[in-house]
Amino acid sequence: MLVLETEQDEADNIIQLICAANLILEGFPDRYSPPTHGFPLSADTAKREEVFESVFRTDGYFQKFTYRQTLPDAIAVAAEA
Repeated sequence: MLVLETEQDEADNIIQLICAANLILEGFPDRYSPPTHGFPLSADTAKREEVFESVFRTDGYFQKFTYRQTLPDAIAVAAEA
């Protein structure tokens, strides 16, 4: 999920709400530790592609960005909060 056009603190709060809702919906799984904070992406296309190559496609980090069945519901709960 990308949170665009917001301040870093607000984006971090949104991510924390989603993580909390997902933990509740999944029943506090002990094997899953989601990313709990965001980081800014450059508006420059070349720099952004470099981040995608070096961060998102790196083994270990990339696996955190897999689909979770409860995530759409967690995002809906966070949106209501």
